[in-house]
Amino acid sequence: MQRWLAWLVIAVCGVAYAQKEDVDANERVLRALRTFNKAQVLYRAYGEGFACRLEQLGPPQKGAKSSPQAAGLIDEELASGEFAGYYIRLNCTSDDYQVIAVPASAGAGAVWCVDKSAVLRTADTADTCIAEGKVPPRPKRATPDQFSKTAPGVAQETQAHGYWIDPSDGLVWAAKDSGKRGSWHKAMNYCRKLRLAGYSDWRLATIDELESLVNLPAYATEYVGSSDILHRNGDLQVSGGLQLTYGRQWSSTPVIEANGHPSGAGFWSFWFDEGRRWKGFEDWAEGDTMNALCVRDAKARPSK
Repeated sequence: MQRWLAWLVIAVCGVAYAQKEDVDANERVLRALRTFNKAQVLYRAYGEGFACRLEQLGPPQKGAKSSPQAAGLIDEELASGEFAGYYIRLNCTSDDYQVIAVPASAGAGAVWCVDKSAVLRTADTADTCIAEGKVPPRPKRATPDQFSKTAPGVAQETQAHGYWIDPSDGLVWAAKDSGKRGSWHKAMNYCRKLRLAGYSDWRLATIDELESLVNLPAYATEYVGSSDILHRNGDLQVSGGLQLTYGRQWSSTPVIEANGHPSGAGFWSFWFDEGRRWKGFEDWAEGDTMNALCVRDAKARPSK
């Protein structure tokens, strides 16, 4: 059980699926199938074989810990078996699995499917999708490869001064993160106590400010033939040449609950390796640990 809980902290939010964007239904389903594929790979990696029921990949009940019966690798909507006008079917054997998306109404779209090969296929019927389905043509990647928005030479100047001023909004960033992982409250306190460049009004960056440090299109998946090539920012390159010692950084932004109120225990962080927002939780007993990156408000200028 402890192994499942430790894995969940690392992986549960590292699996992304269709965002709330105005995208074509087929594209949303394709993203969902990629999510199922990644979830099955993670599920099997921890010695339980492939999941044969959607609820095995779905979230545990409120207050419960992750387990082989509810691994928390997909959200409630996907685990319900209905998504974006499609019914989701999951089949498995000891050495393979099949996820098939069938339109809820006739003529609403094509049947899509994926198995452990990770190749997305489409067909007219669910019975023929895996065996006879075709791999649809996919456009080449047309996004830049540079994760940072600034030239590499900026890093040397940033580290020499100890800070970087973003010319786009005037925000002043500390040249380095905290260098040590800790709870959300420790991250907040670290920035409050920071004394740098003659100033004492540093604060923990918001989630929007953290996200602004990278060129998000550089993370876009590249499609080559039947393969999905994922692009990770393994070197943690960010604008201004800021030095990050850990891929996940806390933000000061709380997660908003379903009732519209800020969470008292959930706070957004940014995962710079993967280029995505990540929900962290604060708990005096266990909770997530990440680094802190501090910033000063727009238009501020460091003292001489």
